Amino acid sequence: MKKFRSLTIWTVVLNFFILIGAGHGLASIGLIEVWGIFNKFQFNAEYFSFSLTASYGDSFGPVAILFLAGQIFILLSLLLKKNNAIIWTRIVGLGFLWIGFYYLTHNFFNSADGGLSQLSFYTGIPFLIASFRLVYKTLRRDRVIIPEDLPHRFISVDAPCIRAHARKHQASPGEVKDRKFQNRPKRTGLFPNSSDNGGDKETKTNKNPNNSS
Repeated sequence: MKKFRSLTIWTVVLNFFILIGAGHGLASIGLIEVWGIFNKFQFNAEYFSFSLTASYGDSFGPVAILFLAGQIFILLSLLLKKNNAIIWTRIVGLGFLWIGFYYLTHNFFNSADGGLSQLSFYTGIPFLIASFRLVYKTLRRDRVIIPEDLPHRFISVDAPCIRAHARKHQASPGEVKDRKFQNRPKRTGLFPNSSDNGGDKETKTNKNPNNSS
């Protein structure tokens, strides 16, 4: 199956570079992930809270963990070969990314963070578009959504429904004969069986030598 490598990698990259307001400047959430890896995710208590009512800065720790887990699952799907393993690994990875994105922007309508949640949301729109496109292509290619114009790709020719359809629309001997008669070329002229008028080349007109003048 197609793994959509470029789209998968772009989804991870766009997620990695979502901007956050840290201190008196801006940074990408990926830097928090890298910092967490080197420090074994030992965040301060003020930057780590899974509460849905936590402030913008308190969600950095959970967001970094969720984003990193999602990115690992999505990149792992590129190394798998079985279809079911690929689709479930990718869906789980996207689920982690979407949950982390919600934690990062759950204060969108709260002005207490100075508009930083809105900043993260707007810079995360390209990631959302890429992730939705990835899940759509994955489900469509993996036969969850079947194209109407390609049923033969997903239904075996020996399936009972195909055999019943073939018997229903099978032409009778009389219909086959009528089709052959309709497809015969028109023959005109004095010698309709001659090769010049669409007749068989092997068919020749028999002439009686007694009638010759």
